[in-house]
Amino acid sequence: MLKTDPDLPKRVFGGLIAGAIIVVAGWAAHLEFPWLAAGLGLLLGFSATVTWHWHWHAPFGSRIKGSRFEFEVLTKKAKKSIFLVGPCLNYIATQTSARELIYRKLAEPGFQVWMLLSKPREPVALVWEDVAYGSGFGQELDRAIATFRGWLNSTERPRLEIKVTGLVTLGLIFVDADDASNARVLVIPIPWNVAGEARPCFLLRRRQHPVAFDVYYDAYRSLFQSGQLAQELSAQS
Repeated sequence: MLKTDPDLPKRVFGGLIAGAIIVVAGWAAHLEFPWLAAGLGLLLGFSATVTWHWHWHAPFGSRIKGSRFEFEVLTKKAKKSIFLVGPCLNYIATQTSARELIYRKLAEPGFQVWMLLSKPREPVALVWEDVAYGSGFGQELDRAIATFRGWLNSTERPRLEIKVTGLVTLGLIFVDADDASNARVLVIPIPWNVAGEARPCFLLRRRQHPVAFDVYYDAYRSLFQSGQLAQELSAQS
């Protein structure tokens, strides 16, 4: 049973930390400084808890709306870029505050915005009408595409790039993906018949979970850069 327990290394690590705290506290008490023993115990315990939390915890939200994972909250913290991935990115297309924030970010020197969504009226993309969104998905996607075409302007927003692909299966918001100190991604699974603002989500920081972050980023960045699988959206004529 011990060999099949995935939490065994964590339990051993926790036991070693607890043992170290007891040893140091006992040493301090032996020197007849009980206040020092208490202080060291609290300090080591706090440090161990913070370290443990940082290495093993992925921040989770039971719903996006009203949480620290809302698009505006995440994007305001971005310093260099955002990469948005979603079946139709309807929230981004319909919320004036989202558009204005993206425009403000694009006005910052060197800031990049990439967006990837499903190709409209493609049979494979319309699978979403059955598996998640209901009959309105096609209309939402058409509206989003029309809206995003209006955003594209090589003179005013040269660092905005929007592409469409056959089928996008989840929502992702990458923040500063190429910045080792600030890179993070919000992962938004899409359960059946759950509205966008009510979907649970979780955050992966690159420093904290580099392998998981890179799996998501490398896959969708490769898709975005694929000339065969992702086509650039043209500006509204």
